[in-house]
Amino acid sequence: LSLLVIPIAIFNPAQREIISIVFIITIATSIISFYLNHKRQTLLASYLILAVITGSLIFIDYTGRGQTRPLLLFSIIPIFFSGLLLGFRATLSTAAILGVAHGILVHLDMLNWYPFVPPEIPAFQNMILPGVGYITSAILLQLALRRIQILFERAKRNEQAAREINALLEEAQHELQEYVTRLKSTSQDLQEKSESLIRRT
Repeated sequence: LSLLVIPIAIFNPAQREIISIVFIITIATSIISFYLNHKRQTLLASYLILAVITGSLIFIDYTGRGQTRPLLLFSIIPIFFSGLLLGFRATLSTAAILGVAHGILVHLDMLNWYPFVPPEIPAFQNMILPGVGYITSAILLQLALRRIQILFERAKRNEQAAREINALLEEAQHELQEYVTRLKSTSQDLQEKSESLIRRT
């Protein structure tokens, strides 16, 4: 994801400084989250990645003074990530945070409270960036569908394994019942022989 901002920095020199900051932060976050995941702190790593990506997009939105522009297509990325990593509630929360933040930034622009003018977006960037956003969204959607498919296949395997275990347990229970029946029969035979022996004695 960090590499996606490189073409923006190349074709838009006015935003290089801002984009470089976002690039460094996201790369550092990736390394830290990889380390946390290696230490089995998966939930913490997921929240860290989601928070940084969401914060980076809000920051980029701020630099554009809340104006609708191609870069906002990438807002779908944290929403996808939240669904992949943390579930339905996180998806709704992320979407709500992005929506509220954008609304606040637009309101600030209406009040003319920004101390700067947003940089102009080159035409070439305006043509290329939406395509990159669409492709990224498609890849993330495919990852989400793939994850669902993997979980479904795992559930099917678990169900099949549970059926096999149940079949083995039923077979073992049947054998145990037969063993108990034979044991009762043997016990009864021994009791009859014992009574016969007592009578003979």
